[in-house]
Amino acid sequence: MSLPPSGSRHLPGRIALVHALPESMAPMIEAFARLWPEACVFNLLDEALSQDRARAPMLSSGLHRRVTALLQHALDAGDAELPTRGVVFTGTAFGPAVREMQQRCAVPVLLPHEAAFAEASTAGRQIALLVTFAPSLALLEDDLRSAIESSGSKAGLRAVFVPQALQALQRGDTLEHDELIAAAARQQDADLFVLGQFSMARAARHVATATGRRVVTTPDSTVAALRRMLTR
Repeated sequence: MSLPPSGSRHLPGRIALVHALPESMAPMIEAFARLWPEACVFNLLDEALSQDRARAPMLSSGLHRRVTALLQHALDAGDAELPTRGVVFTGTAFGPAVREMQQRCAVPVLLPHEAAFAEASTAGRQIALLVTFAPSLALLEDDLRSAIESSGSKAGLRAVFVPQALQALQRGDTLEHDELIAAAARQQDADLFVLGQFSMARAARHVATATGRRVVTTPDSTVAALRRMLTR
């Protein structure tokens, strides 16, 4: 099946959203609803991945296999009428496994932060990266630093872990989650903030209000990038 004409918003197929945190699902669905409502998406969730990754100092071979198997399942979920045309893996602590699938797949397979980091790398002079899942911090800092260097930017970067915010979100205290992230942002000397995880996107307005600065979120950047890829 051919791609639609350039500029079309319709996609003849489905986009798989693969999650390791239940809290990542709603921000992604909301971003598609606002930015590409015509897209047909479906969700796959294995929340045990994030639970097991939180206990592991690094991505084990077992976790690596589980991620690639889940991504392959997302690809295999399509059929002739509705093929899987793209995959987004929303977990930030599983990059090596996702990159392996990127090399093997004919359709776009996106890391959750790729598009946001590409956008942010040339948009700020001093960038603050905020993260609420500790195992993601070093991985995301390395990836954003690489994006900045690849872009030729001279921007500075500081990566900040926000403790207790994810736990607040998981127990349903969304206001505390947002306020903790905004409070951490307020302490940074930055002209651009990147919320490094899908589950953090809901705090963007709080961060913008607290700092008066631009905020880049991973769901919005990802949907915009994937739409450009698949409808050009």
